[in-house]
Amino acid sequence: MPDDTVSECLDFAEDLDPGMYSSLDYDLTHDKPMELDALNGSVVRHADDVGVAAPMNEALTAILPPWADGSD
Repeated sequence: MPDDTVSECLDFAEDLDPGMYSSLDYDLTHDKPMELDALNGSVVRHADDVGVAAPMNEALTAILPPWADGSD
């Protein structure tokens, strides 16, 4: 990974509109099917493969499945 990857990611995040929401949030709040496994589940699997922790992604993939299909 290039040395400036972390700083570039942080710079990108700092430039985001404060009112911006993720597609996962939109789907959850509008009773739409979520791409939970494709987004967060893949992060968890890749993190396991390379031996790093992904606690927030693990929490989301553990908590949100009851709503993943877009039903209340």
